[in-house]
Amino acid sequence: MWSRAAQIAEEEEQVRKRKAELQVELRKARKRAKRAGPLAGETLQTQRPYVASALAASPSAASSSTAPHVKEGCGDRMKLILMVYVLSDHRTEVAVDFSLGKGRGPRFDFSEPDDELLDLRQELAVSIEAAFDNISDDHLLDMFEDAAYYGSLNRIHAASRYVIEHNLNRWVLDQNCDYGAAPGRGAVLREALKFIPAAAPKWLRDRWKSVFSGNPLRTASHWLASFRRRWHAKIGTLESGEDIEIELLRQKACVM
Repeated sequence: MWSRAAQIAEEEEQVRKRKAELQVELRKARKRAKRAGPLAGETLQTQRPYVASALAASPSAASSSTAPHVKEGCGDRMKLILMVYVLSDHRTEVAVDFSLGKGRGPRFDFSEPDDELLDLRQELAVSIEAAFDNISDDHLLDMFEDAAYYGSLNRIHAASRYVIEHNLNRWVLDQNCDYGAAPGRGAVLREALKFIPAAAPKWLRDRWKSVFSGNPLRTASHWLASFRRRWHAKIGTLESGEDIEIELLRQKACVM
């Protein structure tokens, strides 16, 4: 009797230990899956919610009875995409890049090369323009004033930041590739001032002017660090390239 009870207690202890081991293995598996990215069986909505939200506004999706009508109230993600679209002076490529997660960190960014996303980019462009066309005049006028419809002030700030950084990233690339220059901290901050969206609310324009003017200096340093991290920029100098003629070198220097 006593030996049987002892055996049962031992078996229960083994089951308890095995259960604990399985729980540890399950946590490790979840961490590995999270680092590896979306599973093959996941839907686009799960993998890339901003892309799915944008595609839902396409003309083909709008004809579906299950598709949300942007004019009556689109999703929060689509509203943010439209804010980026308006703040960038209706530049579709900026809104498309935002939808694809460029410059927004690994959580949003696509891993595929740009040449493999041409069809998706074209479809997103059509969808975003269609969504903008369907916005009511009242919503368009209140885009940056009515937080109840377009979200919190943080969303407005995020949209303006993306437009500024998208333009600034393009400028840095032009300096690197066209002029062989690696602009310094001061040049980057001065150029960022030029990219503050004119359509942004005055309070937001003033906030960005304060950041890029180095007031306080710590805020500008934090923004520069986050900009480099999101857009994969590095501090350093460019390697020497091919020799060029003196006249062409003077032209490049005058432009800078």
